[in-house]
Amino acid sequence: MIKFFRHIRKSLLTENKFSKYLLYAIGEIVLVVIGILIALQLNTWKDENQAKKEELKILKSVYNEMTENLIQFDQIYFMHQKKQNSLKAILFSNLNEFSLSQFDSLGNNYLNSATYNPSFSIYNTLVSSGKIELVTKDSLKYKISNYKDIVADFTEGELVARKNTRDHNWTYFVNSSISAKNRFNLTTRSEKELGDDLQYYLNEYESPQFQNAMAIILLNMNEIINDGKNLRTETLSLIEMLETEIKKIEE
Repeated sequence: MIKFFRHIRKSLLTENKFSKYLLYAIGEIVLVVIGILIALQLNTWKDENQAKKEELKILKSVYNEMTENLIQFDQIYFMHQKKQNSLKAILFSNLNEFSLSQFDSLGNNYLNSATYNPSFSIYNTLVSSGKIELVTKDSLKYKISNYKDIVADFTEGELVARKNTRDHNWTYFVNSSISAKNRFNLTTRSEKELGDDLQYYLNEYESPQFQNAMAIILLNMNEIINDGKNLRTETLSLIEMLETEIKKIEE
């Protein structure tokens, strides 16, 4: 093909047809420019296609991490709700109506200090590598970037509640008339302990010091429950946005 164009150019010059040669030269330049533009367009398309593949990979990784985090959150949040309900029962119920096993159960629930520990391995990699910029949807990019701060608000409240619970427990258990072995079912109560422990529970749970400690922890738990609702809403919203964007890219 190149030899063919060279032959035409040579013929035009030999025949001294300068005007036709000029037109031919312009046409040849146009063809070269068109070829370059096509090559650039192909490279641009290739780069965009590669970027989309990389973005899709990122979004799927974040989606999988968030769905796993949501499962863990729901488990921890359920335990927080049980703790909150037990604290309310201790503070606002007629304790004379509770059995020994119910007191044991209430104690185990309010003592729970489980905390939410979501995975941020994908998130941290995205931020540190700068690959988060590959997420083209600005609102989704913002939601991903802001998610860790929302989690931090929730987990900070958990740590405060855990500290208050543990600070109270050290004093409470050391001075308690109830054996810790009995309280946590590490041994079988004797007949005498069955009757004594029930009265001990009543005396301790109704004491102003115990009630005040439970009220403080309940305040912590109320905040955790409210922050948890917001966190779960944000997590679901992020998962839904990720799912929508993944489907859009795959289409």
